Amino acid sequence: MRTSAPRAPGTAGARVAEPTPWFWMTTALVSGMGQTAADSLTRPLGPACAGALALCVLVALLTLQARTSRYVAWVYWPALLSAAVFATMAAVALHTEGGLGYEVTTPVCSLVLLTVLAVWYVTEGTLSVPCVRTRRRETFYWCAVLAAFVLGTSAGNLAAASLPQGYLLSTALFLVLIALPAGGVLFHRLHTVAAFWTAYALVRPLGASFANWLATPFPGDGLGWGKVPVTVWLAVVSVSLVGRLADQQKASGLPHSSRPADPAP
Repeated sequence: MRTSAPRAPGTAGARVAEPTPWFWMTTALVSGMGQTAADSLTRPLGPACAGALALCVLVALLTLQARTSRYVAWVYWPALLSAAVFATMAAVALHTEGGLGYEVTTPVCSLVLLTVLAVWYVTEGTLSVPCVRTRRRETFYWCAVLAAFVLGTSAGNLAAASLPQGYLLSTALFLVLIALPAGGVLFHRLHTVAAFWTAYALVRPLGASFANWLATPFPGDGLGWGKVPVTVWLAVVSVSLVGRLADQQKASGLPHSSRPADPAP
């Protein structure tokens, strides 16, 4: 599911990752790692301390990301991981501390995501990822990512709690659902930008459900690998995928150096 837009001569490249098949695979694994990493941090530190730490790391990595003029794999993907960790903690806090059921937070977060996308479109006239070439558009992008990840955590937990065999069937459900926008693009029945954001809202619960299935105790809903081992395993796989994406970036001739970006209009 690629989004495409013509590049005007002399304009900077996109500041975020291009949606290729490797992008979707890496996003699913990184979002799943964010789920288990958040749980692994919350247990020893407590929700408040873990949430504050996750927020500080998120702000630091997004600041670093904002200082790059183009997409840099080793900057973008750690920022995405920190967004996944913080979004997991936020969704769980709404449920446990706020007393809101996932059947409530899921539609509310859906509305938040749609609002972010609507404001972005009204302000910028496009939601296309290749057009994210200014800091203002990138700010909208990361707001949408955070909203999608909080939504995905809520939707994934809701599905797992509602289905027999929980996380396994939840993984299968979201795997089927995420194939629908891909099919819509393939058969020219869905705009590529709409397909991208539909899939992005689904890739988070897909990755999180898969990670939880690996980590949840057996017998029960999972294989019983444990939160920390699953986090480590996903980290190793994700690092190898990010390395591949960085090599593709190098082969394409895009610069790796990070220089201050031009201010957005």
